[in-house]
Amino acid sequence: GYSIAERRMRSLFELLPRPTPTILITGASGMLGRALHRLLLQKASSASYNVIGAGYTRLEVDHYPAYFTPSNSGDSALKQTSSPVKLHRLDLLDLDATSEFLQKQCPDIIVHCAAERYPDAFEAKLEESMKLN
Repeated sequence: GYSIAERRMRSLFELLPRPTPTILITGASGMLGRALHRLLLQKASSASYNVIGAGYTRLEVDHYPAYFTPSNSGDSALKQTSSPVKLHRLDLLDLDATSEFLQKQCPDIIVHCAAERYPDAFEAKLEESMKLN
């Protein structure tokens, strides 16, 4: 059977107008975004969706570090993405650049994982951090 998350994702996809929806993950170089991006990339070969990862820094990330061992099931998606993954650069605080990026990529689903996670940096740039988070 499917997990609850997989069933919900299938239900969500049924509501979308395109047969192959595009999912945009913001903050794909951060801890949460990287984990979600990795999970969706792993499932992408057997699912019917595209995944776009966007970040502001660390635009080449290793989603599969040395301690991650692909299963013995021969999952080709894991083997194909074992090298560093390149992300799109996106400054979410730049309204024009963000609008242009969204118009170009046309994502059906946006999962916003970008955030300022360091309290000192958050307080030092309070207004920007509030907009980003």
